[in-house]
Amino acid sequence: MIKASQVIAATALDLATYPKLLTEIAKEWGERKRGIEYEDFLAADSTRSFQEYAPEMRRFIPLLEKHYPRPK
Repeated sequence: MIKASQVIAATALDLATYPKLLTEIAKEWGERKRGIEYEDFLAADSTRSFQEYAPEMRRFIPLLEKHYPRPK
């Protein structure tokens, strides 16, 4: 967790120090997603809590399990 914090802090420092880098990142991200727009699954006026979405989210568990790290 400490290493992850250090990486995030270093990334933030890079972005603050080299503003051009953020422009390049945004350009690359646009190329990678190739016109695919993010769809927010929560309505802007949604008042549902995280727990209320749990049954809907559980259906994705089987699809994600293949990406879980396996102990060696």
